Amino acid sequence: MLEVASPTDSRGYVLAKVAMWLEVGVKVVWAAWPDERRVTVFRSESDITLLDEGDTLTCEELLPGFALAVGEVFA
Repeated sequence: MLEVASPTDSRGYVLAKVAMWLEVGVKVVWAAWPDERRVTVFRSESDITLLDEGDTLTCEELLPGFALAVGEVFA
């Protein structure tokens, strides 16, 4: 699941949506923060990875072989 924060979304609003997706059984939620040019990967409420422009977004457990440079997300 990908959740993209719009300029009018509060951080709390986006995180509440992420929590909802995780609660209903979504295995991985990517939250994209365009203003910060970051992606946060949530596998649970405690398994969280922060990715910056120089990092690579992967998801081997669901998308084997998938790799995307975070910087390309915001290009």
